[in-house]
Formats: sequence, structure tokens, C-alpha cells
Amino acid sequence: MAFNKNNLRRQQSMGSIGNGANSVRFQNSYLTDDTPATVEGASYFNAAWQELAPGDIIIASMGIGGTLKAKIYQVTASSAGGVTVALLTTAAG
Repeated sequence: MAFNKNNLRRQQSMGSIGNGANSVRFQNSYLTDDTPATVEGASYFNAAWQELAPGDIIIASMGIGGTLKAKIYQVTASSAGGVTVALLTTAAG
């Protein structure tokens, strides 16, 4: 399947860092039947580049009709040229 902009929801502001462009960070949720491999692919979130900014978080619930998966992503880049996300992982310490 393809990215469905209607399934991306801004949940809340996580606060701001300084002033100017991209200073406010948002937490978003996203529901899809797509697999994590598809969601993590290049260009998947490109249609939402105006809604997503670097530092935003996306909590994704995937595979609604199949094997359920939930992952958290951080937007690392967002412009008319595309959106890049990275899987968030936790480190000990």
C-alpha cells in the first residue's frame, strides 16, 4: 500500500527548543496496513512534508489486518524534496 495522509494524526506538542523554524516538536500517530519495511522505505512519508518537521516523533501502528507491529520513528529531515525518518532505539544508561 501507499502512505495515507488521513491516517497521520498530530497528537500533541512536545514543547519547543529556541525560536524559529522547526523549534516546536510534535508527537504524531499513524495507522496503516503496511509492513514496517514499507513504512521505513525511502519516500514513504513524502506527502506529509509540510506537516512533519525534523525532531517530530511518529508512533506507528502497522499491519492492522495482519501481524501487528508498533514502532516509534523520529523525523530526521523534511522538505519539499522528501521526508526521512529513523527508527528510535533505546540505549542502556
